[in-house]
Amino acid sequence: FLDECEARAKLCDHGPYEIGENEILVFSEILHIYDGGKPHFPWSATEAKAPHSNIACAYRLKGVKAKFDDFSTMTTEPVDYTGKITGVALFTRKGEKVEPLDLDILGAFNEFAQSAQAELYMRFSEWDKRQRLLAGAFAYCYGYARYTNFVGITDQINWDLTERTMKKYVPYFMENDFDPAIPRLFRSEEEKKDDPSLYYIAQD
Repeated sequence: FLDECEARAKLCDHGPYEIGENEILVFSEILHIYDGGKPHFPWSATEAKAPHSNIACAYRLKGVKAKFDDFSTMTTEPVDYTGKITGVALFTRKGEKVEPLDLDILGAFNEFAQSAQAELYMRFSEWDKRQRLLAGAFAYCYGYARYTNFVGITDQINWDLTERTMKKYVPYFMENDFDPAIPRLFRSEEEKKDDPSLYYIAQD
């Protein structure tokens, strides 16, 4: 979360996949974890290294309704589904292969997460506002690398922030801490139906 400049881009829930009567399969994945290989962002490399660059947790749920929003976040009914879990498994992807992991590897991931979090926090705390602003903008721009990585063209793309962004938006947010587009996301459903929230953000 911190590596993505406080965005959820590394965290991805998906499903539900029906696998039986009143039973579903859902996944929670964490991607682009630093394992000592190529860092996802220029600032991602830490002394701490994860056992794998990605991990997926699969849950088999009985008697649970699950929904997923456009940001890959899961909501369930009931909210607390821990008593409804009928199976769990861990996986990692290596190239085209998906491999199972033992549950005890979670200890190593937890140790990595705590150490990497502390390193990144200290690193970001030394940045000035402009550095943090540019890092956040780059993180959102580079988000599409999640798709280009799969077809091997990431290194062929210029991911630098555009001149328009640098001239129009960076000066604005250097002086303002509030994004005027955010209130559009909290309007009534009726207002959103007549005037969708996101197209203005994408357009401008």
